[in-house]
Amino acid sequence: AVVSTQSTGAFIVCGIVPITVYFFVDLGSSSGDTNFYISIGLTAIALFSLGVLKSLATYISWYRSGFHIMALGCIAAAAAYGISVLAEWATEDLRDDFCRNQTTNATVQLFE
Repeated sequence: AVVSTQSTGAFIVCGIVPITVYFFVDLGSSSGDTNFYISIGLTAIALFSLGVLKSLATYISWYRSGFHIMALGCIAAAAAYGISVLAEWATEDLRDDFCRNQTTNATVQLFE
């Protein structure tokens, strides 16, 4: 039960880290790219810290464990980004056709 609670807590904390920058920044005045890069940096720090905490329960050195978890997080983020790009590319024609048909149908209905 203790391990499950710790895992859940770590998941929640590390899951909230990437969006915290958007809670404290005025979105209208700040650059979106800057917020994104700050979010990436905070997430890398959080993942490294999680790896360091993991080293307390294993025989792996703290820096190796930290970099291992951070690398896994980066790989997972890159894979998720790649999948989203592929999904957008794969559905681009469908979206364009749908929007074109909706506009044509609305125009036809308007002039009937």
